[in-house]
Amino acid sequence: MRVALPAYSDGQMYHSNPCDAICDTLDHKLGHYAIVEALQGCDYLLVHNCCKRTRHSLEVAGIKIFTIPGFIKQPSLAVKHFIVADYLAKHKKSCRSG
Repeated sequence: MRVALPAYSDGQMYHSNPCDAICDTLDHKLGHYAIVEALQGCDYLLVHNCCKRTRHSLEVAGIKIFTIPGFIKQPSLAVKHFIVADYLAKHKKSCRSG
């Protein structure tokens, strides 16, 4: 499983993704192709938020989006949060039946 997440050069999580209100510019629309190309081979993208078009583009490319809480600032904590949530989601059904 390959996981990607946006971070600044100082290692802090990037949380300032554009909202849907400003997603109609040509540069933004073309940016979706660049994002999909850059994440080729990844299974998940961990983000605080993203626009609907970005979400759709990634889902069409087979990349699942996992939303992390805004209070998580460190990439290592984001990955740990994802691993725990993924584990719980996969084992939720078996816990109820057992």
